[in-house]
Amino acid sequence: MRREVADLFREEIEAAYAELDNEVTAGDTITDTSDMVTSVQKMVRAVATNLFSESLLDFGEEDDLFERGMDSLQCVRLARLLNSALSEKHASREAKSRRLVTKEFVYANPSIRRLAQAVTQLLSEQGENTGGSTESQDTPGPDSRLRNIRALLGDCVRDIRAQTMPRTPKTPFTVAITGATGNLGANVVAQLASNPLVKKIICLVREGNSGQGTPEQRVRTALGAAGLSLSPQQWEKVEFEQCDPGHWAKGTNCFQDTQSSFSRIADQVSHIIHLAWPMDFHRTLESFRPQLRATQGLIQLARAARLRGAGAVTGRVRLVFASSIAVVRSYSDAQGSVYGRSATGAVPEMGFHDPCIATPMGYAEAKWVCEQMLAQVSQELRDEVEPVVVRIGQLSGPESGEGAWKTAEHIPALVKASQIVGGLPALEGHRGCLSTVLPNLLRK
Repeated sequence: MRREVADLFREEIEAAYAELDNEVTAGDTITDTSDMVTSVQKMVRAVATNLFSESLLDFGEEDDLFERGMDSLQCVRLARLLNSALSEKHASREAKSRRLVTKEFVYANPSIRRLAQAVTQLLSEQGENTGGSTESQDTPGPDSRLRNIRALLGDCVRDIRAQTMPRTPKTPFTVAITGATGNLGANVVAQLASNPLVKKIICLVREGNSGQGTPEQRVRTALGAAGLSLSPQQWEKVEFEQCDPGHWAKGTNCFQDTQSSFSRIADQVSHIIHLAWPMDFHRTLESFRPQLRATQGLIQLARAARLRGAGAVTGRVRLVFASSIAVVRSYSDAQGSVYGRSATGAVPEMGFHDPCIATPMGYAEAKWVCEQMLAQVSQELRDEVEPVVVRIGQLSGPESGEGAWKTAEHIPALVKASQIVGGLPALEGHRGCLSTVLPNLLRK
């Protein structure tokens, strides 16, 4: 639904971006491009000073800007600053009138160092051919896209190999969960807290921006916003651990450090629920590497938990991954040529090994890679980890009168935009159905 609305209002959206992109402010132009890393860093810091939270004022050359909080409008502003700098390098009117850098260019090179390298290459190409274009860098072809997805998957599954481990299952259940500060995560925490079979809930919370509070405060705020309340006895089940599962991706050092949060959690956990994921449909696949590493880290956590005897009844640790229906959006288009099925009927509950079935955007492609990582786990580690993939559609809610519908989410944003334009989008065909899932129902 979100994609159909974007297609319907494409001209208006592009016009709004163009207006921002053409805006000129004094002091934005940076003409010194001899040291491109330093120049790009100055431009990013200029944008950060004006627009970003304090946490972004201290980042390294390799840090992913979008992972640190850059949004699409800030991306456009950075692209404009880069264009201001590059325009001084071209004397011709044609070169000055052309946008050398687009927001897609920034999304494809989402760190200071990668931007510097890409801009340096662009300057070199423009010097050789003043009629050149950045289009090929902005939008990779379909063959290149599929190669990139498969290559990234290969990196992620390289270390998934079985090991001989003892089996010592124990109950009741201890559940580790990511994404507890989100809408769905808050609902799942409340559901787990009310389950008598669940002894403990460990909320794995990444470090937030300054002013957001402690992990406990952030989770409590999320439950309150969702209209959920826990009894004092239920809150006693909940623990909070500030950590980044991506740091556990390789696993080796984590196993050796018995005092680490990794070891403490692995000693207890029987189930892992992975819900944390940024909702940004402009980011490229490469920009989702932190999320892929987090999934790898949780796989290592599940293996360590099984080794330490925290498996459930089956002796395996269950790892639930919240995927998306965007992973199978092109199923009807692909099944005739790839899967040999008719174009009717529901998408089967199975994995799909061809990335062409996913929506061509980084969000869906990264989810597809995670699904394939877990498919590899089910083959190589079937005695250690029980992977479960749940493909989720558009969330809204809650159903009850308590709790807020987040204005940044799709349905409230659509209604708010419709108030401004004075009408709702008229979407025809089978994709014109406005469907949504209520989190209080999904959590069960």
